[in-house]
Amino acid sequence: MQKIIQNKYILAFIGALLLYISWPPMSFPFLIFIALVPVLLIEDSFYQQPRKYGSAKLLGNLYILFLIWNILTTWWVFNAAKEAVFAITLNSLFMCIPVLLFHKTRKKFSLTIAYISLVCYWLAFEHLHLRWDISWPWLTLGNVFAKWPSVIQWYEYTGVMGGTVWIWVVNILVAKLVLDVTKSDKVETQNYFKRSATIDIVILIPIIVSLIIYKNYNQSDKQIEVVIVQPNLDPYTEKFNGLPADEQLSRMLSLAEKSIDSNTKVLMFPETAITSFADEALLDMNEEVKMLQQFLQKYPNLEVLTGISTYKIYNPNEEPSTTARLQPNNVYVDYYNTAIYITNNKPIQIYHKSKLVPGVEKMPFPVLLKFLEKYAIDNGGISGSLGVDDEPSILKGTVANAAPVICYESIYGDYVRQYIQKGADYIGIITNDGWWGNTDGYKQHLDYGTIRAIETRRSIARCANTGISALIDEKGDIYDQTEWWKPCILKGSITINNKITFYTIAGDYISILGVLIAFVFLSLTLIKKAKG
Repeated sequence: MQKIIQNKYILAFIGALLLYISWPPMSFPFLIFIALVPVLLIEDSFYQQPRKYGSAKLLGNLYILFLIWNILTTWWVFNAAKEAVFAITLNSLFMCIPVLLFHKTRKKFSLTIAYISLVCYWLAFEHLHLRWDISWPWLTLGNVFAKWPSVIQWYEYTGVMGGTVWIWVVNILVAKLVLDVTKSDKVETQNYFKRSATIDIVILIPIIVSLIIYKNYNQSDKQIEVVIVQPNLDPYTEKFNGLPADEQLSRMLSLAEKSIDSNTKVLMFPETAITSFADEALLDMNEEVKMLQQFLQKYPNLEVLTGISTYKIYNPNEEPSTTARLQPNNVYVDYYNTAIYITNNKPIQIYHKSKLVPGVEKMPFPVLLKFLEKYAIDNGGISGSLGVDDEPSILKGTVANAAPVICYESIYGDYVRQYIQKGADYIGIITNDGWWGNTDGYKQHLDYGTIRAIETRRSIARCANTGISALIDEKGDIYDQTEWWKPCILKGSITINNKITFYTIAGDYISILGVLIAFVFLSLTLIKKAKG
């Protein structure tokens, strides 16, 4: 044991492997409670020998651990774009920063205070990573329990950040015990069992509370019937580079017509189901939109939620957005990844995807890097920065209001809860997960949706072009889903709910508090360092 702890490279490999095995879609999430212990053991070895090892070497060892984890868990991103190497290498580097800051704080304060600072530094990192231009929060620690919704029902109060705190607290307690046992013989048997029991209690209490909530939670008795169409069009050979848009839609309507009846309220098609770019000022003139409107004439009570690619032309006297592109005819145009809601004899409602994938749908830090837009990855028919809405907006139906969550947006709990604040009765996720092939990517994306259901207590109707379409209840349980890479229909009922959770009101208050405390710790650390 002592030899393993002293070998930093073995520790890095063990830590990365434990993190990977604990992550969805695997079913070993409780390994996360020891997966970060190697991180703390590595840091401690550098702390104990400051003259022999500097911060640069600590960074190197931490980077190896986080890089291996990122590669093992998100390697599938390479299937969509080889440029993803930059995302993985940068994300691994960002994860090192909170630990390095903890290492600096530890040199100036007691170990207990330093451990508190570590939790806050990590929360600050995750808070920032959900909000800045190179956001990639796929590995937010609290996501690890996505396949086990029964143990995280309390996320309705804390959001995913509550899971991050829980994970770090347990790992710190375990690491401290391991260090004390291996460094000296002073840990008596009675003390050892007492501290082990404390760790067990910290793990078990949230789980027990969650199971109680899970067992006693009463879902809404109001329901609507939805029909979800999974057309399974290959994004590389059919969707954007092969079949005409009208033929694609005809296939989807043919599938839908087999399952729609007088009880069906909402028909869902996936992200960019309509690939022909539609002028938003003339949406009713778009051929595919007209096909949908004509289809609805046969079903007076039916409404359609679908993805579509749209654009807006700016008038000469209108101020263009920062994402608008100057065309050869000296006109500015914005392109959007859009969700529209079509009802009989009513204006079409529009929502623009606003949490965009860096490097694919947006160029990070446009003031500095706008000149690189022409090199952006082309996934989905257009490259460069897309236009966005200033804030989430709901799509209002005659029976229920939908939160139109487009693909990548489903990772952002604080963003999704804003739909609920505005009156969304259920969440409609539309996505296209075929870019990554048959890998863990689409499975993780599906699982993360269960957390949004718990945080907001809203049922989810998930419509994928390729990937997995699913129905998720208010407790985060997936109760019906499609198969991978198969054109099919998913028909079922979802609940509509108007209750508001504490998390819906408060948002990521835990990480906000972490940011504030981290700032204080960092400031005090720098002040003490300046004083020598």
